[in-house]
Amino acid sequence: MVEAIALGILAGILGFLPLALAQRGARRATGVRGSGSITMLLLGTLSSSLVLGACTAVCLLFFRDVALPFALAEFGALVAAAVSLSVYQVYVR
Repeated sequence: MVEAIALGILAGILGFLPLALAQRGARRATGVRGSGSITMLLLGTLSSSLVLGACTAVCLLFFRDVALPFALAEFGALVAAAVSLSVYQVYVR
């Protein structure tokens, strides 16, 4: 079960990377309209959802007995990464 939690944390952080990269790209996007930045954020959200969904699906298919700890660790790591990035951007920058 410890391995499932560790892999869930890793999957949650990997699932957060597309969101962080999309936010950085959207902030740097220039243009008169905001459609470019919105598109980047939506693609980041979609790719993050795909990564998280694929990791959870693989865990459900092959390791059903540890799927709940994996999914909870994945969710917790995603939330923790988002909060950490937000706190970093507000207070450190």
